[in-house]
Amino acid sequence: MAQIFISHSRRDVALRQWFDEVFAGVAVRAVRFEFEFEAQAEDPIPSIVQLVQQSVALFVLLGSNVFSGTRHTSNWISAETGLAKAFNVPIWVFEDIVNPVEFPVPFVDHYVRLRLDTPEHYDVVRSWVGSYQPIIRSRDPVSSSDLLLCNNAGCKSLFQIHQPKHEIDRCPVCMTAQRW
Repeated sequence: MAQIFISHSRRDVALRQWFDEVFAGVAVRAVRFEFEFEAQAEDPIPSIVQLVQQSVALFVLLGSNVFSGTRHTSNWISAETGLAKAFNVPIWVFEDIVNPVEFPVPFVDHYVRLRLDTPEHYDVVRSWVGSYQPIIRSRDPVSSSDLLLCNNAGCKSLFQIHQPKHEIDRCPVCMTAQRW
């Protein structure tokens, strides 16, 4: 069974539960490593490396708690995206339109702004997750008609979006305001 690694804050309960429901009944398993509130007896890095390496995609869930408490969560999100890039695992960033989070995520392949209260968004995300079930990791099964290139000379990141361009007001990698 294919798996997708979920990078997130454990404290973003509604966002986490929304994605748990998306994965329910789909032949793709969501995996995550949570340790924000627990002391670890062993070094978590080998387990995280293995989970990311074995995943067909990495989903970054940007919720309002990415910055709450310590910098622990935001540092791990950056580390996990770096691992995904090293293993050629597609990186998806999901951000709530209603509660945007200004958190730069390196190496974004897919950027999605969604509403958790919109059934259409749920159905679309579930179809994306399901599209990974028969796919070999080296291929990214979801295509989009809109590729965006950041116009910041220091960034120039290229990523796919999955909604109208006018809904994207900044680059998810460098946080620079954009006019596409």
